[in-house]
Amino acid sequence: MSIDRRQFAAGVRWWQTKTNWPNDFHNSNYEVLAAQNPDGDFQDSWWTGFLPQLTTWKALRPLSQADVTGLFNEHRDDLARNWHQACAPVKDLAGIKCGRSRGWSHA
Repeated sequence: MSIDRRQFAAGVRWWQTKTNWPNDFHNSNYEVLAAQNPDGDFQDSWWTGFLPQLTTWKALRPLSQADVTGLFNEHRDDLARNWHQACAPVKDLAGIKCGRSRGWSHA
């Protein structure tokens, strides 16, 4: 599904006028999420704790937990490989934690 700029702008307007959410309310979650899996080790024990978070966020729509778990199992090696390519090289840089840098207020 692609979203055009008009749809995106309408979503931003809704976010800003119909909610009291900050511009990036997920920002506070980055550090927590990284602490849950600091080495990109996507094992069943991690997934068992992460799946309820996805469900709470309604991030699975329209799929079921079983469907998403199947996709996770099918692609976990790709997920780990991509994590090690994109995140591992920068995870220990001073001042950078979980996808955010100290001093940045906006992404």
